[in-house]
Amino acid sequence: MIDLRLLRENPDVVRAAQRARRRDASTVDAVLEADSRWREATSAFESARAEQKAFGKQVAQATGDQKQSLLAEVKQLSADVKRLDAEADEALTARDAALREIPNLAEGAPEGLEADFV
Repeated sequence: MIDLRLLRENPDVVRAAQRARRRDASTVDAVLEADSRWREATSAFESARAEQKAFGKQVAQATGDQKQSLLAEVKQLSADVKRLDAEADEALTARDAALREIPNLAEGAPEGLEADFV
């Protein structure tokens, strides 16, 4: 599998390698898009998870009606955390599936496929 950092930093090099092997260069864009979605979803998940942990401490210190209100917020936040985690997992799966479609770079190799050579 190709290095994701190389793909992020030099997408044109990878696109050129795809074209040289007569493969669809748009796969590179699909990987970059899925990677971007994964990064955003992971960031949102981690932020919500941190907020959820902070609410847990507040609930422990709260009393009466305030505690009930906080518990309702924690319940909603918990559902959001689960949803964001699922979105991050889905984006990761899509990114990895698209990334597997890109072969390793063959620097210095002639353009074309094996059948093209005599």
